Amino acid sequence: MIKQFAKDVDEGLNHSKKTLSSKYFYNKQGDELFIQIMGMPEYYLTRTEMEIFTLQSNNIIDCLELLPSTYFELIELGAGDGTIILDTSLRIDEKFTDIQDYFADIVLTKR
Repeated sequence: MIKQFAKDVDEGLNHSKKTLSSKYFYNKQGDELFIQIMGMPEYYLTRTEMEIFTLQSNNIIDCLELLPSTYFELIELGAGDGTIILDTSLRIDEKFTDIQDYFADIVLTKR
């Protein structure tokens, strides 16, 4: 396993477009590693997504043209640690009286 991991990391990070298989992120240690990666300056995806939702959540919600009493489900698959979706959820909670939030992520652990 360690030899294969080292080989995959070496191959993935030596490409001009860096890659690393997601199979290394779906256990407790991998999840913690991915959270660290998301905080790195080179990993712009989380910051970009957060910026979009922070600046545009209200516009997105308003475009739905729903009444405040409308039942609303917010479902986030692959929520990770929930940082991005929790901020969006708080904004939605301000606009709707009947909302249910569902955040799901996959973390495998050995039994």
